[in-house]
Amino acid sequence: AVEVAADLERPEAVPALVDALQSEDPLLRARAARALGRLTNHRFDVAWARSDLTQDDRERGVEAWRGWFSENRRRSRDQWLTRGFRARGYEVGRIRIDNAWELVRAVKDDDHLTYNAQRVLMRLTDHRPRSLHWSRSDACWHWTRWIDRRHRKLRLPQAPPALADCNR
Repeated sequence: AVEVAADLERPEAVPALVDALQSEDPLLRARAARALGRLTNHRFDVAWARSDLTQDDRERGVEAWRGWFSENRRRSRDQWLTRGFRARGYEVGRIRIDNAWELVRAVKDDDHLTYNAQRVLMRLTDHRPRSLHWSRSDACWHWTRWIDRRHRKLRLPQAPPALADCNR
């Protein structure tokens, strides 16, 4: 249920996922943290999967998430996504096709960023490869090649040199 909450991309699941972080079960905490990252495009550096995670560290992490949600609950999920991308240095002002190359760059980043970059690219291009199941390098290569071949139709420039490392 924890993983489905993120896959459905429903912001209403955030409070329940934050509550799951308080569990004694490290696997449940890790899955809830992963789901929160994918749902919100944010992450707090807490080792949720550690069996020796202290109660103080757990409480600090839960409070960080509660504070984040309190501050962001009225924003749309697309705003959560853009803020998460920008926090990591990607120039994504809005979820629009003209930000496609920045999203492709994010495909090689951490789990929550690659997941959301690819899901947004799928939504914007109506192209749904199984790239979420591939390595980040393979997914980056695919998206770079696929978009570059259609850049005129999508009204985008050719692939920027910064994506050269995605080429095989």
